[in-house]
Amino acid sequence: MRDRLSALIARYPVLWRSVAAIVAGLLLFGSFPPRPWWFLAPLGITVLTLVVRGSGRLRGGFGYGFLAGLAFFVPLLPWTGIYVGPLPWLALSAVCAVYIGLFGLVARLVGRLPGWPLWVALAWVTAEWARSSFPFGGFPWGRLAFGQADGWFLPLASLGGAPLVSLAVALTGTGAAALVLAVRSMRAGQSTTSSDDLDRARRASSHDQTDHGADDVRQESNGELIGPATQAISAERADFAGRADSGSAGRTDSAEHADFAARVVPAQRIVPAARTDSAGRTDPPGRADLAGRADSAGRANLAERPDSAERAGSAERAGSAERAGSAERAGRRRVQAGRGACAWAVATLVVMPIAGLIVGATLPDPDRGDRTITVAAIQGSVPRLGLDFNAQRRAVLDNHVRRTQELAAAVEAGEAKKPDVVIWPENSSDIDPLRNSDAAALITQASARIGAPILVGAVLVNSDRTTTNSVIVWNGAAGPGERHDKKIIQPFGEYLPMRSFFRLFSEYADRAGYFVPGHGDGVVRAAGVDIGVATCYEVAFDRAFEDAMRAGAQLLTVPTNNATFGDSEMTYQQLAMSRVRAVEHGRALVVAATSGVSAIIGADGTVRQESPQFVPAALLADLPLRTSNTIATRVGPAPERVFVALTAAAMVTALVRRRAAHGSKKTDRKVSKAEILG
Repeated sequence: MRDRLSALIARYPVLWRSVAAIVAGLLLFGSFPPRPWWFLAPLGITVLTLVVRGSGRLRGGFGYGFLAGLAFFVPLLPWTGIYVGPLPWLALSAVCAVYIGLFGLVARLVGRLPGWPLWVALAWVTAEWARSSFPFGGFPWGRLAFGQADGWFLPLASLGGAPLVSLAVALTGTGAAALVLAVRSMRAGQSTTSSDDLDRARRASSHDQTDHGADDVRQESNGELIGPATQAISAERADFAGRADSGSAGRTDSAEHADFAARVVPAQRIVPAARTDSAGRTDPPGRADLAGRADSAGRANLAERPDSAERAGSAERAGSAERAGSAERAGRRRVQAGRGACAWAVATLVVMPIAGLIVGATLPDPDRGDRTITVAAIQGSVPRLGLDFNAQRRAVLDNHVRRTQELAAAVEAGEAKKPDVVIWPENSSDIDPLRNSDAAALITQASARIGAPILVGAVLVNSDRTTTNSVIVWNGAAGPGERHDKKIIQPFGEYLPMRSFFRLFSEYADRAGYFVPGHGDGVVRAAGVDIGVATCYEVAFDRAFEDAMRAGAQLLTVPTNNATFGDSEMTYQQLAMSRVRAVEHGRALVVAATSGVSAIIGADGTVRQESPQFVPAALLADLPLRTSNTIATRVGPAPERVFVALTAAAMVTALVRRRAAHGSKKTDRKVSKAEILG
């Protein structure tokens, strides 16, 4: 069965590689939330590496990578087309798949370098960096790190952020691929050695029989009988050539040829002429006839020249033994090399999981900090899902005011602890409270009753009719204070690049907003606490919290609105990103969502509290404030830049080696041609 499968794969290599690439992409998809199967990601990288790595054309690596990318992103991103149709979803998936294709190309290029598992893993991280940067500011969704919130690799985020986590996953996968290849090579070497031993034993047995007089043993090669007659002819030719080279005294070339013919021609006469029947048909001589005559003639000639036959047989046995010895030594070397490669592959496979477990044990206690405050996250929910969210904006604002007042009533009744800060989601007031007095009055009333400042997600209208997606600190009767304007805005949603062009492909193009990016360091101060803010889409980008952490953020928050993505996996995928950010920067983090999932996340990435979707909710928790920074916060984007630089260096080295190899082959062909012509 195994041999039949191997033969089938060998017969249709492109088909099977394509199927394996699709399986790799599906494994990567399966590692992402809401599924807790984080361990599928290294397995997916293993399969993909085995598919794209090889000595074939680079475009083949791109093609297989692109297939894997489609199998990964098409099921990962359907939420992008829930209310606008499949075209944006499929187009975005195809663009993201191009980067996996580029990974396949680079992996095939650097996959022949020494230490290739590291270079291939770095190529994956570099592809993620490129996809997170280009075009239109990039799209980081689907980075390997964002599927590891429940896995062993998550603690590594405190050392190098999301890029290091992605590298750890990819390196584990390429290490497993190297182990598979090393085991296969070692087994092939063992098989070769065993086969050589068996062949050598058979040849020794055959020669023993010949030496004891079994000169009638025949060999069959290419459908022809080779008996003693043929051996006699070969012996005579060898003997003749040896005497000619040594210059036989007193004999001319013509005499030597005559002597050779006199001995060989009788042996050649063993081949009878073809018989012709009465109808004129030619009947070739039969195998039995040939064999019998060959044996008779062969015995006669061997009897006349036993020394020549013996020398020929000895030379043949010596050559066979030498070839068998060479093959055996090559097989043993392959086995030894395979064992060494296995050791290195195993080390590569286990180093990152072990490192993750060790770092996880050294993370600081998530409940300890400089001091503790009480934070409330309000999920007011929405009347209905869909793109007409803005048409419900007064109802959405009322929902959040109502749920905050319910919490205030519980505080007054002694059923809940009074919060120091309240956080509302993105778009909780799509009515501009700086321009609309009714909205401002409602927010002021809620803040005054709860007795704490509220971080309000609001849409603000600028003087040029553009808008900003902002988080405003609302201090009761004192009104608005500091604010964070979203700096990384979503293309094709909050704004539409090349609007006149994309309008030709979708009637929804004009529904994209006219938002403009904000400025600042991403920190707002409320109740004497510096709070770092990354609004919704921003949390996917490494740089979202970098400025805030440098500005002294003690607590992090992600206000988000997922109502426009329906009942999809998007909210769980985004929640996993928030968990990675909490570990990366060593801060407690609060997620406030309009329709869910809202959550309280510890500095170790664990979800302390979580709300269901599409119901009003209020989460209340005591959270530690910190001023110390993790290594990842201190080094910032440096690890990713190093990874990209190393990948570039590996690519240059591989290209130089590839060009030198091609030049060497071309030179060899020229030399061979010159020798033939000469």
